[in-house]
Amino acid sequence: MVGFTKDLLLSNVQQTDQGLYQCIASNAVGERSIFIGLVIEAEIDSVITNLEVTVDHANAQFNLKWRLPQTMDYLEADHVMFLLNYYLSDGEYFLI
Repeated sequence: MVGFTKDLLLSNVQQTDQGLYQCIASNAVGERSIFIGLVIEAEIDSVITNLEVTVDHANAQFNLKWRLPQTMDYLEADHVMFLLNYYLSDGEYFLI
């Protein structure tokens, strides 16, 4: 069996983007669809600032450091998930 995957990247997501989305795939064999719910839980002012990136080319590593959003304290940050997308020069991207 051959598998195919496709990604959908939503940039600059706003609270109004929250809702139900439908993905439809069809070919000569038939059609399939699935509904996915998108929930936006971030506060508008929950933006990281002062992002610092240190690159260690010799070891193929990088380190990220940033300042927490003004509305978040260090105890709350223990329960928050930050998602990192990074892109290669060929356009391929990864989510960590």
